[in-house]
Amino acid sequence: MKFLPIAGLDKLSQSLNFDAHDCRVIGSVDIYATKATSTDKKAYKGLSKNIKTRYDLDMQAQSLSPPTSPDELTSTSAALLASPFGPLNDPSSVRTFAYLLDTLNASHPDYDFYNLLRPWDFRRERSVQRAIQDIDTTIFNLSRPQLTGFWEQIDQEMELKNCKVFSYRPEDDPFGEEGALWGVNYFFFNKTKKRVCYVWLRAFAAHDGVDAEDETYSVWGDLEYNEEDLGYPMEDVI
Repeated sequence: MKFLPIAGLDKLSQSLNFDAHDCRVIGSVDIYATKATSTDKKAYKGLSKNIKTRYDLDMQAQSLSPPTSPDELTSTSAALLASPFGPLNDPSSVRTFAYLLDTLNASHPDYDFYNLLRPWDFRRERSVQRAIQDIDTTIFNLSRPQLTGFWEQIDQEMELKNCKVFSYRPEDDPFGEEGALWGVNYFFFNKTKKRVCYVWLRAFAAHDGVDAEDETYSVWGDLEYNEEDLGYPMEDVI
């Protein structure tokens, strides 16, 4: 991923860093080009291999204990392939997942999200407007006025109406160990423009520091999810 130093975005990011009445808020607006670096390509190959291996193992286990009906077979196969990014046997779905991991790694270099997150830690949002409303409401509830032209400037760079939107909602948030009270993380992905805009906010207790500490995490475990995690019925992606 390549960070794009777009004029004016620094002011947008500055507007997301402030002290509220009971917490300190940090955030940023980062836009990246999805052109992969050599490191990204290597990580993507490993991710693809990991997903394929897990799928093959699941299918192998299914053959040892086969479904008792055609309906059960269909639902089981769908469950193994579905994700918030689309079927995981489709390289483009895996690549979208990789783009978001690359974005997180670039924005938070103290972490290795390839070894941390699963597809089910993300959610496909139904609309751009819903994501915008959530971010605006969060800021409003902190008694912080929104910067004039915030979304207009992002729209100029991203063409928001043509974006897919994902949110990052892991069950075990790696930032939680830093003392974060809550976090809001959205990714606006424009496939045609080959860009990802990452908008994030994180709140800390007013007396806590916000510097990231070096931590070691294990590789993500079994892939488990339900339709609520996906954000929409599985048939929408199969």
